[in-house]
This record gives sequence, structure tokens and C-alpha cells, in this order.
Amino acid sequence: MRMDWLDILTLIAAVLAILHYGSLIFKWLKARGTEASTTGSKRDKVLGISYAILCAGLWSISYTSLSIAVPKADIWEANVVLLGIATLTFLVLLQLHKPLCKFIVPLAKHQSTLVSQPATLHWKKLGTWLTLTGNIFSFLLFIFALYYISASQSIALQKTNPIFAAILGTVILRRKVPVTSWTTIFFVLIGSFLIINDFTKTQDFFQMEDNTFGSLLALGAGFSFALFSIGLEKSSNYYQSYVSRLRFLLIIFFFSFVIVLTFAYYFGSLPKIDEAANWIFIFNGIRIAVVYLLFWAAIERIGTLAALILVSLEVPLTIIWDYLWLGLTPPYYLIIGAIIIILGGITLTLQRQLNEKS
Repeated sequence: MRMDWLDILTLIAAVLAILHYGSLIFKWLKARGTEASTTGSKRDKVLGISYAILCAGLWSISYTSLSIAVPKADIWEANVVLLGIATLTFLVLLQLHKPLCKFIVPLAKHQSTLVSQPATLHWKKLGTWLTLTGNIFSFLLFIFALYYISASQSIALQKTNPIFAAILGTVILRRKVPVTSWTTIFFVLIGSFLIINDFTKTQDFFQMEDNTFGSLLALGAGFSFALFSIGLEKSSNYYQSYVSRLRFLLIIFFFSFVIVLTFAYYFGSLPKIDEAANWIFIFNGIRIAVVYLLFWAAIERIGTLAALILVSLEVPLTIIWDYLWLGLTPPYYLIIGAIIIILGGITLTLQRQLNEKS
């Protein structure tokens, strides 16, 4: 079989990325063996990891189900239903917080303030606006991307969010990114390029344009979700109780819903969705509320980057669901690109731990 330039680039990128990642992982293992970690309790880490993995499973199922429903709805219609149902679910959870407390105690790290309610919401804080902006655009851009590319490709590209989180952490949280981490970022960009250029021999020019446009939308969704995650991390100190977090997420989603609904009305789009697709959007709206509470709990215990890395398990899970439910066989460019992106995020987290110890 004759190799073209993209095949050669894929092979070179994969080899160089593995060598780079391998060296960083070796350094981390060596440092791990000589110095025990002193940050956070073991119970918190186990809970944080469990929440993040559970999020990965729930998100992966939702991505494939949304790829089925999205073609049957307008982008504005889809987001109006998703955000509206999520907002309603947060409202119901808030009203039922007392009988639910015994079930959701593990979600609140500060159990003594489990049901305390803050007098005011911190709208003057940067974290609030980062969360709101990231939430709106992560929904819009990801749903829009599903019109052009598969759920597997969309979520693989969205998993560039640890890289964006590292960059945003440098700018917003004043964290330093070493040279080796920038090298990792470079390889993740190559992995993204491989996925964006995942063309088959049968695609014509216009299909390639659609593929590229959809891929850029997915990358934008990854950036927006990183912005949302950084906003949650900055807001954790202000909303430590279960109830305060419910109120915060309720208002974030309510404003997101109002803004999207306003644009939907402006563009003449109101929810008139296929019945089967509508149920998919409804169940995903409920899932959003549950997953976002779990994700915030994971971030509080293991940090933004670590949570995003573990959640990246949704990439192979989404590929599996696409294959089992939709019969979509992933091309090798997608698999290699996804592996490079996921390993890049993992080594970036390990590098950050090494820097914190040094």
C-alpha cells in the first residue's frame, strides 16, 4: 500500500509524540518514587477520580445520542430545549435539596456548609462571567459541529480543552507553563490537524470544507469548555455548599437559556422538533444538570486539568457507541489523532505536578 504525505506525517507525529510523552511519564514516575504526594486526602482523590470517570461515561452516551437527534432539529431549537430542561432540572433539585441531602453529601466537600445559602451571588467576580460565557458557547459550538462531523470526531477535537485550560490557567490563574508543556501542546495541535484532515478518497472539495468547518467549531467548543472549567475553579471558594452551587448553576443556565432563546426568536427558530429527537434532548437536559454537579465536585477535589484528563475517556467511549449504535467505523487518522490529544493532556497534567514539586 502506497503512503501519501498525510500517512507519513501521521507516522512521524505518532513516533515523536510517543517519545516525548514517554520521557515526561518516566520523569514523573521517577519523581513519584522518591517523593510522596502531600496534597489532598486519599478519599478526596478517589471521589474526584470516580466523579470524573462517571462524567466521562454519561457524556459519551449523550454525544452519540445527540448526533442522532441534531439532524432533526435546528441548532437554536436544540440548544433551547437542552438549556431549558437543564435549568428546570437545577430548579427541581434546588427545591428538593433537603430530602436529597443524605444522597448528595459526598458531592459537598465542605459538609458543614451543605445547606447554607449565600445572601448574594458574586456577579462581580471574573469566575462567574467565565462560567457563563464558556457555558453558552460550549453548547452552541458543539451542537453546531454535529451538523458537519461525527460525534467521535467532535468529542476528540473538543478534548483539546486541557491544552486550552493550561493556556487560560497561565493568563487567568497566573500559572507558569514550562517549555516541555509547550512541546506537548504542539503535538496536540498535530493530533487535531490529523483529525481535521481526516478525508476519504470519495470526499469532494465541498465535503472537505464542511469537515474543516465542523472541526473548527469542535475546537471552539473545547476552548469554551476550558473557559467554563476555569470559571468553576475560580468560583469554588465562593460557592462551597451544595445549595449555593445549585443556585449558581441554576442562574448560569437560566441566563444561558434566555440568551439562546432570544437569538432563536430573532432568527425565527422556535422548538418544533421531531418527537423522538425531542425526547433525546429532554433526557440530555436532565443529564446535563447531574453531570455538571459531578464535574464541579471532581474539579474541587483533583483540579481542573486532572478532571479534564479523566473525562477525556469519553473519546474512546464515544467511538465505541458510534460503532455499536450507528455502525460508524472510525478511520485510523481519527484514532491516532485522538490518542495523541489524550496522551498530551495526561502528560501535561503530570508535568504540572512535577513543576509543583520542584
